[in-house]
Amino acid sequence: MKITVDVVSDVVCPWCFVGKRRIEKAIRALGGAHQVDLTWRPFELNPNLPREGAERTAYRVKKFGSLERSRELEAQMRRVGESEGIAFTATPSAKIPNTRDAHRLLAFALARGQQDAVCEALFEAYFIEGADVGRVDELARIAARGGLEAAEVAAYLHSTAGAEEVCAEEAHYAAQGISGVPFFIVDGTFALSGAQPPEAFLQAFRQTLDARGGAVAAEPAEGVCRLDNPDAC
Repeated sequence: MKITVDVVSDVVCPWCFVGKRRIEKAIRALGGAHQVDLTWRPFELNPNLPREGAERTAYRVKKFGSLERSRELEAQMRRVGESEGIAFTATPSAKIPNTRDAHRLLAFALARGQQDAVCEALFEAYFIEGADVGRVDELARIAARGGLEAAEVAAYLHSTAGAEEVCAEEAHYAAQGISGVPFFIVDGTFALSGAQPPEAFLQAFRQTLDARGGAVAAEPAEGVCRLDNPDAC
């Protein structure tokens, strides 16, 4: 039986990378009798950034109040990453990138059946290698690692194709009350906000399967809510 999961996320959100690792653990724990398909949906943490991005240090000082606080949070994130097998880089990209083109790339990859591989490559490139995922040449290189043709990707990203569709998707999820990521929508019914532990994802999978089997709907487990009430997540 197939379970669908829409993951509303941004490629520069470290908790989205952590959430990917945690839901993958839950998928493995669910077992091979059921297929879980992840689809990555767009959310821009910084939609008003200029196309060329913003200088990282100044941006983070403005956001967190001081360079010391920024470094403290980055160190905390590296510790979380270690617990999930993610080696967050200590020397990230010098820029906070505009991620509109990265989301266009993910939509392009979805149409070609390579989205999850490209998403993984984007996360690894930005968070482990310190790549600038706002640059078309970098995105084309990363896409090739995910199984796409770099030249085809570059041509697509140098056009305006897909931009309106990405904006429309972002507006759709905002209209549902989603204001932070990662946000996971399981089978269009159950939702999880944040990088929940694998057990929460597994419970959402099981509740989905129970509902399909006609079981009386139970109250969602801790960390799980219904999509028609996202404020409860």
